[in-house]
Amino acid sequence: MYCPNCGKELADGTLYCPFCGTAVNAPPRPRQSDSDRYNHFGSDAYAPPPQPDSDRYSAQQPQYVNGEQKNVFAKVGLILGIVGAALAWTAYFIALGVVYGASSATNTLVALAYVAVAIRWIGFAFLIAGLSLSIPGVVLAKQRGSLGMAIAGLVVSGVSLILWIFF
Repeated sequence: MYCPNCGKELADGTLYCPFCGTAVNAPPRPRQSDSDRYNHFGSDAYAPPPQPDSDRYSAQQPQYVNGEQKNVFAKVGLILGIVGAALAWTAYFIALGVVYGASSATNTLVALAYVAVAIRWIGFAFLIAGLSLSIPGVVLAKQRGSLGMAIAGLVVSGVSLILWIFF
């Protein structure tokens, strides 16, 4: 069985396409007699519900690209992991410059050491955030079948965090 909207192959008995959300085999409404059709207020009990304002609910609907749902966790986790790794390594190289340039303890070198420590801890926060978002990104990607970006975010954040601990 195939989806009439996106053409993806579906399992038999599927009610809605998991790729685009189109109703494939929606169950029919039960047929009611006219006396059962109206509720005790005299209005139509089976009238379709009012349509919500499309702008109001558009952010809650899943977003699809080429029939596949976007994995925001994986993208944000990868970006935070890369930024965290860049900050952590920048702090490491600043600290190396302070150590090898410390023939005399000048105010500039002391200030630079404090900056390196601050950048290092900011990088740590980015790495933790990247790891925290990459893990649910992997779980979602396993359900949807595309692991690439989620695994990349997990690896970048995890390896950089391990290196952050040892350096």
